[in-house]
This record gives sequence, structure tokens and C-alpha cells, in this order.
Amino acid sequence: MQNNLDNLEILAPAGSREAFLAAVNSGADAVYLAAKNFGARAYADNFELPELAGLVRWAHLRGAAVYAAMNTLLRDDELPAALRQAVELHNLGVDALIVQDWGLADLLRENYPQIALNASTQMTLHNAAAVRQAEKAGFKRVILAREVSLADIAAIHAECRAELEVFGHGALCICFSGQCLFSSLVGGRSGNRGRCAQPCRLKYQLVDGNGKPVGEAGHLLSPKDLNAIELLPELAAAGVASLKIEGRMKRPEYVAAVSAAYAAAKRGEPYDEQKLRQAFNRDFTQAYLQTEPGRDLMSYERPSNRGVKLGRLDKISQRELLIKLDNTADATVRPGDGLEIWVSRGGRQGFVVKDCQLLPDGRVRLPLAGLQGALHLPNLVVGDRVFKTADSALQNAGAVAAAAYDTLPLYLHFVGRLAEKPLLQASGAAPDGARTTVLATADYQIPAAQKRPADLALLQKQLGRLGGSGWYLAELTADLDEGVMLPASVLNQLRRDALAALEEKLLPPVKRLKIKDNSYNIEKTGPVKSPARRGRPKLAVLVDSPAAAIAVSEAGADLLYWRGWQQRFAAPSTAADLRRLATVGAWGVLPTIALQAELPLWRRRLAEWRQAGLAGVLVNNLWGFELLAEIDWQPPLLADLALNTFNSAAALAWRRQYTNMQRAALSRELNSRQLEAVGRRLSAAGFKAEVQVFGNLEVMNSRHCPLGAVGGGHSAGRACSGFCRTNNFSLRDEKGFCFPVYGDEFCRSHIYNGYQLCLLEELPLLVSMPGVAALRLDLQYYAPEAAAEVCRIWRQALDGGQSAEELAAAKRRLQELNGGQKFTKGHFFRGVE
Repeated sequence: MQNNLDNLEILAPAGSREAFLAAVNSGADAVYLAAKNFGARAYADNFELPELAGLVRWAHLRGAAVYAAMNTLLRDDELPAALRQAVELHNLGVDALIVQDWGLADLLRENYPQIALNASTQMTLHNAAAVRQAEKAGFKRVILAREVSLADIAAIHAECRAELEVFGHGALCICFSGQCLFSSLVGGRSGNRGRCAQPCRLKYQLVDGNGKPVGEAGHLLSPKDLNAIELLPELAAAGVASLKIEGRMKRPEYVAAVSAAYAAAKRGEPYDEQKLRQAFNRDFTQAYLQTEPGRDLMSYERPSNRGVKLGRLDKISQRELLIKLDNTADATVRPGDGLEIWVSRGGRQGFVVKDCQLLPDGRVRLPLAGLQGALHLPNLVVGDRVFKTADSALQNAGAVAAAAYDTLPLYLHFVGRLAEKPLLQASGAAPDGARTTVLATADYQIPAAQKRPADLALLQKQLGRLGGSGWYLAELTADLDEGVMLPASVLNQLRRDALAALEEKLLPPVKRLKIKDNSYNIEKTGPVKSPARRGRPKLAVLVDSPAAAIAVSEAGADLLYWRGWQQRFAAPSTAADLRRLATVGAWGVLPTIALQAELPLWRRRLAEWRQAGLAGVLVNNLWGFELLAEIDWQPPLLADLALNTFNSAAALAWRRQYTNMQRAALSRELNSRQLEAVGRRLSAAGFKAEVQVFGNLEVMNSRHCPLGAVGGGHSAGRACSGFCRTNNFSLRDEKGFCFPVYGDEFCRSHIYNGYQLCLLEELPLLVSMPGVAALRLDLQYYAPEAAAEVCRIWRQALDGGQSAEELAAAKRRLQELNGGQKFTKGHFFRGVE
């Protein structure tokens, strides 16, 4: 097992220079980071390219790899700068780029195939079929979704060639990464653009269809932190090449402590579990690696760092607090520590310790004078729990780890003979331990000294000036004639030249790429044609039942999309249902998620769709393309919303890579100007786009089901009671806004925005957009009669060319059908940051 662990890369995060140095100095095998632009942690410090060049060199000399994240969705106008940055990062020696955007990945593969690409977890790749598609698209490594199990990983590894990277420690997203629009739709800050505001960490109350609370309110969407340190042997055996630590927004002491613990565990040495908790935790979980955790996944009480429990309040006075420490060796308090009291009433109170005194009876006295932080003494009660949320010793250790030490031994031998050129031989060890030697000389004939002849002390002084280079002078020997003159400037240049030559030989070679001007011309990503005259866009309608499909077909839908999976406890579709769908020309919609064990089911279903004669397939994840190829079915395709088509390069890449692709559904995060620009480019290239204009807006697709966890009693050791069978449910936030929640047949949850999308009044602008060939209504969860009525309203609006007053009246009728609920225009005007 240790042999497998030897090959397991410990991959640490760096959002700052200090965190970068702390990671490598603490034993990480690799670091991932981002430049100032196009990284999914836009609020981290991130790196300017000149600074990054030095850090890459520094890490490589110590045998550590560096991966640069460019894992956001990109607008068309951002692609030129993104491609330029990708080339510059490659030329700096970055080992691979982490990419989410399919358009960027395609442009890099076409123009710069030398650049190694890792598929970001934002691509939501979670089974072997999806990974094989990523391999075909040129990805060398795939960062799997956090929701996969050890068994999933082993199966993927057995079927695929790509390296597998998995998250092993740190924060968990409750939604499948890349599929969350919660922050985007609630506050305009897109997780897909690196600006998530984390509304999932807020408090929610589960309520039924009548608004009646179910269970207690809490942080119902806030998971505990992942901690897989005990599973390193199993992860390595399953085929994991890289174990990733989350935390590009975290402080250097966190990076140092977690990297050191995982590096020690990899070596089979003891690690400090207390430091792991103290560094940051929301309590810990192994997520889905071994079991379905249910409510055990969640941190209902607290969405942020809970620290480590110290003890309880033992005495409260106007002058001091006494804390009775827990009986553990780690229960200590020092000046500079951050403490938090979980008070019985009034919320938590935090402060920084200024002074403290450890008493012989296991208590600690905290004088209140000068405390940094406000304490409201009337709310404190003897017995309240006290936690240490910041440890001054850990912070000091992190500061030590975050220094750029000169740790590489350099061996020098100088040859200085009268009337000859000086020679300097420099030797150093490569990361694998092999010694490398280079020679440097100067264009200087050594003369006899007139006053102060050179000696070993002079050589030691000038050649040993290595501070800040990463090297230290381990040994200096010399073959030096007596009475020769060696100017300091000559010796300094010799040292610099020798060190540069040594590093050039030690560092991995980088084939520098030239910027290709034409690679930024996204108009050239497909054949250019003059836009043809076009009619009004088609009306596409998504429904969840054959009955609704028949109803909207009769109401005037041009295109019918049928959701190919059922709501929890709904009757499965039959062969007769499929034949009915085929008679009205329905397309089948594949889900975003199909866990490894579910792939056989979807192969069978696709075969049934083909046999029944469904008109086409909507694909929401790469695995869908792979399964269609496996069963040798080439129906008309639509690249659906979950594929996050944010720019014309991505849309045209879908069309080029899958020749039966007819349209691409554009991201719901694009505003009207961006939609029009993308549509214009697609029209010029002879391709078509689709835009959602009405209905459900899914904000989350999660493996965790809050219905089962809160109402159904589902935990790691207990199955769900089927609580969602009898009612409809929502999550209500503290402002009273409700987000409907539905469970699917696989017990995964789908959370929706409380306001449905309605762009009916913007129909004249939508109709005028070139390249937009279809407008979609998402009518899942609508009764057939209601779906048909909505369809008729839109059909009439499309056909009638009504005035603004008539469109406003039609919108009011739509609101009546939705119980008077308000509508949202989504991102049609505001877009996202």
C-alpha cells in the first residue's frame, strides 16, 4: 500500500504568496493557484505573472508541481485575454491549466496542444463515461466531482486513462460543482465566474406546501468539511493520482497545518489531528466516499469555523472570566488566541485573548480589561461552551512556514589561474536527488594584483551571496593562484551565470509558445456564412410527463422536450408512454447526474428511446455523448443548459465535435446583449442557439436531499422514511422567501428559485436576435392543463406580434396561472459579474 501512497500527489491551495510557500515548505507535492484573472476564487489575492514566474521556479527546484486555475466561464470578449494568459502561464513553466469553459478548452486544444489541461471539478465529471469524453477532448487529468465514492473512483480508474484528482480535505459545496445558480440568481454573483456569495451557508426552514415548518430551522444547506486523511491508502488503491486540499481563500497557517498533516499521513507517520481541527473545521465528514451520510453530512448549527472546544465558563464577573478546561493536553489558552463562547441566549460572542493565567485546578483566568472584541456579560451563563477559533501558536507556525528559505545546497569549485579566464563549477541536486554540475566562465584575463590579492575569504564573501535565491553555499573549494586580482563584479557575475545555468539544467524544460493572433478570432472557430433570412424562433417546451407532452403539443409547441427521469415515487415510464411521446415528436432529456452504478440503467433507457422513435436527445453532461456512441445511436442533439455554454466558441465546439448537434442552449447567466452577440456569431457560422424564456429556474442539483435529512430521518445508519411522498416542500430563508425542493427517483434534490422566469414582455427583442432559433418554456411540475394554457399564451404571443399592452396582459394571465406569484427576468438585463 505504501508504494501506492508514494505516487499519491498531495495538492495544496495557494491564494497568496505566503500560502504558496507554506504549502511547499510543509510537504505538499504540488500547489494550485490562479493568476489575477479567470480563476474561480476571484476574491483571493491571486498572483501577478512576474511574481508567479519566481514561485514556479522556486517550487520546481524543490520537486513540487504548479497548476494554474482558469476555471471560470468566459464571455466572448474575454477569450482573447484568456488565451493570452494561458500561453503566458505555460511559458512560465506552469505544469497544467485547470479549465472549466468548453470553449476555452477547445481553442487551447486547437491552437496550443502543447499546453496540458486538467478538467475542473466545475465540469461536473463524475463517471467513467464522462471521463472518457474528457480524454477524447484532450484532458490529461480530470478533477472528479466531490460526490463520488471510493467504489466510483476505482471503477473510473479501471476504465479510463486520465489521471484522477479528488478533493480530500476542506469545504464542501452542497450542489454539484458547476451546476449552482443560487448565488447568481439571488445576488448576481456567479459561482461559475468565481464570485460565489455562499447563500447555501445561511439559515433556512423546511416548510410544507401550507407553509408549516418541518423540523427546526438551521443551516440546512451547509455541509461539514471534508476530511479523508484516514482514507489515503484506500484512495491511492482506488487509483487517485492527486489528493486535493480545498482552500485558496484560507490563511497560510491553514495551508501549512493541513499540508503537513497529509504529507505525514502519506509517509505513514503520525499527524496532529488537533491541528487539523484547529486550522479550520465545520466539524468533519468523509462525505460520500464510503456511505450515504444523509443528515450526518451537515453542519446545521454553524456554517463557519467552529474551532476546537476548550471547556466551559466556570465563573463570570465584571473583571474576569474563569474557564474550566476540558481534560485534554490540547486544551490550552495563550495570549493572541481567538475564543468564542456559545452562549445560551443571544448568539455567539467572540474575542481575542490579551492576557491569561493558567490555574493549578485546570481553570484559566481571563482578565476582561483590554480584550479585543465586545462581550455582553448579561448574556453569559455559567456552563456555556467555549471554543478556540484561532490559535496563536498555529498562526506563528504558519508564518514560519510561509518564509522563502534558502534550503537548496550549492557546491562550488573555483579555478583562478594567472593570465587565464576564471572558471566556476556549480553543483546541485535535482529533486530526485541526482547531482547536476555546470561550468561558467567570464570574459576576463586574470591579472596580477597590485594591492589586495584574491583569497578564499574573498571568494567566500562574493560567491556566497545567495540570500533569497533559494540556495545556500554548502561547500566552496578553490584552485587559486597566489597574487591574482579578482574584482567583486566578475565574481558576482560568475555566480549569477553559474546559478542560472544550473537551474536551467535542473528545471523541467518548457517549450515556449508564440502568441497566435488568429487564435483569438472566435469568428474562425467555425465556417463563416452570411446570416440567412430567418423566421420567428420555434417554441420549445420542457415537460415531465407524457400527458403534459400531449397537452402542449396540441397547444402549439413546435418542439417537445420530455424529462427522462421521474419525480420521487412517480410511476416509471412505460413502453406505451414512450410511443405516445414519439407520436408528438418528443425529444428525451438526459439528467446531469448519473452515478457510475446508474450508467447501465441509462444505456437501457437510451436504447428504449431509440426503439420507441424519440426525435432527439438533450445532453446535460459529457457522459450522455459517450453512452450514445456506445449504443451507436446518432439522433439529433441539443447541448443543454447544464453544459454551461457561455460563449460562441463553446457552442461551435459542440457542433464541431458532435456532427448531429442541432442547437446549443445558452447559459441563463448571459444578459440580453451577450445573448445577441453570441447568437450573431453562431448565425454567421451556420449554427443555432436556444434560450430559456419562461418557467422553472433550478438553482441547485444536489446529491444531498434536505427533505430526507430533515423530515425523513435519513442518516448514515438510517434509511429515509419516504417523507416527501405526501406533500410539496420548500426551503424558506430568514426573509420569508421560499425555494421549492423536489426529489427525483434517485433521491437527489432539485432546488428552484422561488420566482419563475418570464421574458414575455421582452419577446420583440428575443425574436429579433440572430441565431436564436428556439425559445424554451420550462414547465416541469406543471399539471398538463396548466402547461397547455401557458403554451397557448406564448404561442399566441409569438404568432400575433402583439403590442406592449397586450404582452403585459398576457403576462398577468401567466401570473394568475402561477397563483399570483411574482416573476423574475433572471439575468436578461443584469447579467453576472
